[in-house]
Amino acid sequence: MSKSLEERVKALEAFQAKVERAFGSAVGGAASLPSVDIDSQHGDPEVRKDPPKWNGESCVGRRYSECPIDYLESMAGFLQWKAGKNDAEAGKEKYAKYDRLDAARALAWVSRKKTEASRYGTSGHGANAKHTGTPEPVEAEFEDDAGVPF
Repeated sequence: MSKSLEERVKALEAFQAKVERAFGSAVGGAASLPSVDIDSQHGDPEVRKDPPKWNGESCVGRRYSECPIDYLESMAGFLQWKAGKNDAEAGKEKYAKYDRLDAARALAWVSRKKTEASRYGTSGHGANAKHTGTPEPVEAEFEDDAGVPF
């Protein structure tokens, strides 16, 4: 009538293996990405094309360090998917490697921006970051303005 728990687990494991074969390690998420140094020569790449599902402001021409966190997360997801597709095609393994590296860089920038935002209270949008706290209004007492010439 119904499958046993062991049969269900085996079916799920078989399905997972099938998906991993089809899409490579993109299924593994950030854990499957290589370690990168975002302070290196290639650690802050320029965005050449927005991710297909991105609906916000375009970041084409900006460096990863200048992009918003949600943009970088979208970019990393797209690059991981693209790497999986390139793994599945013969002769495109080199492109998959570079897509994974760029996805790892995007996620490393997300991590750095979130750390900086929590540490410094900024929005985490690179050099143009604004402080999220609202400044307290300053109340000052002024003398009579009668002597002011304007």
